[in-house]
Amino acid sequence: MDNRGFQQGSFNSFQSSSSDEDLMDIPETAMDFSMRDDVPPLDGDIEEDKSYNGGGIGASNRMMDFLEEPIPGVGTYDDFNTIDWVREKSRDRDRHREITNKSKESTWALIHSVSDAFSGWLLMLLIGLLSGSLAALIDISAHWMTDLKEGVCTGGIWFNHEHCCWNSKNVTFEDRDKCPEWNSWSQLIISTDEGAFAYIVNYFMYVLWALLFAFLAVSLVKVFAPYACGSGIPEVLSAAAAAGVSVAFGAPIGGVLFSLEEVSYYFPLKTLWRSFFAALVAAFTLRSINPFGNSRLVLFYVEFHTPWHLFELVPFILLGIFGGLWGALFIRTNIAWCRKRKTTQLGKYPVVEVLVVTAITAVLAFPNEYTRMSTSELISELFNDCGLLDSSKLCDYENRFNTSKAGELPDRPAGVGVYNAMWQLALTLILKIVITIFTFGMKIPSGLFIPSMAVGAITGRLLGVGMEQLAYYHHDWAIFNSWCSQGADCITPGLYAMVGAAACLGEYCLH
Repeated sequence: MDNRGFQQGSFNSFQSSSSDEDLMDIPETAMDFSMRDDVPPLDGDIEEDKSYNGGGIGASNRMMDFLEEPIPGVGTYDDFNTIDWVREKSRDRDRHREITNKSKESTWALIHSVSDAFSGWLLMLLIGLLSGSLAALIDISAHWMTDLKEGVCTGGIWFNHEHCCWNSKNVTFEDRDKCPEWNSWSQLIISTDEGAFAYIVNYFMYVLWALLFAFLAVSLVKVFAPYACGSGIPEVLSAAAAAGVSVAFGAPIGGVLFSLEEVSYYFPLKTLWRSFFAALVAAFTLRSINPFGNSRLVLFYVEFHTPWHLFELVPFILLGIFGGLWGALFIRTNIAWCRKRKTTQLGKYPVVEVLVVTAITAVLAFPNEYTRMSTSELISELFNDCGLLDSSKLCDYENRFNTSKAGELPDRPAGVGVYNAMWQLALTLILKIVITIFTFGMKIPSGLFIPSMAVGAITGRLLGVGMEQLAYYHHDWAIFNSWCSQGADCITPGLYAMVGAAACLGEYCLH
């Protein structure tokens, strides 16, 4: 097929085709391949035709001639080029129509036509299976690598801390995180976990592993990132994006909506169904592997039994205001830091920057247990609704009651553990805010979703505990006495953490 024939066929396909995908709405400018005065020609047109003045069918033909020429390198597009979705769909339609027309010529051509029609669904199936499997592998590996900074399982180095103690026979319920099979680095190196020297050894190994992981990540980015470019296949990219969001948040429909909104400006019905199919397969694969051990698709699974009350809209609004202020602060400071990185010598040494920031983060994070644990684990603990069997410091309340309703615990006075956790969380909040500003934009995968959720969840938990204690000690106040009686379960701090996380995450998505 020559280039001019392709161009003419493209227009005919738009005019005469009656398939579902052709009936989808297409932006007005997407149909017009002609060159307008305010649209500059693509690279190469200027070199070949110095007389370009915009407009006309000749300009359209020259543009289509150029688009048909292969671009050197991997794939249809070069690095950091935007994919022309309408052009790609037009080319695929012409290819499919040509195969369909030839299918009547021979049996082999008919088999080729059937396999071509089926190959798209097969590819979606493979994308879903691979996305779900990779997501499970990443979740399991991330947990294992986080625990590796603190110790190792002698019963099997591939076990993380939790899995290591599952089959231990020498562990009690109160100390279920402590088992003889799990050893800290000080126990392995100096055979003791007591004393200042053991603390220093564990401190040193934590920083060392953090630097090693950071160097590994930045090296992989440096080696492989230059070869990452657009594939030029809209259906594959749309389905892959939908499957990725599906396994990340346990929401197949949300993944399709994300792909529809962010990935492609041309989303025919066939692509919609295939993306949904890939997202479903990915979610089913992740659920079958069960990487979190809770039979859920997501790590942050919560279930609150106490409904919120109308007055609690006031602290919820305050959390929303905090999310907006923090989002504005982050955007301004991060842009200023990125500008400084580009205009100074700092930008010439990205690997050194990553290692220095990692070292500072590890040194500051180790003394505080809430900064030492992984951010995902921290958020999960902040969302938790405390029960009688929880051993976390956030659940260290004084139990001053005899009975309670099934599944509910009344508000209780905070114990020493809760007060210690509050100031530790306050320090964690400051560190998370500062570190997030400097890490986002470095030459390393350092996302924004989880750090932003952590900032909001910490703020929400602090406010929730404050409201809980206020309602407990002053339940006779006018704002409480109508719905919060003494001994009732009035305030759920975990709910405040979830609202705060949503507020901060929503602010990022808005910008």
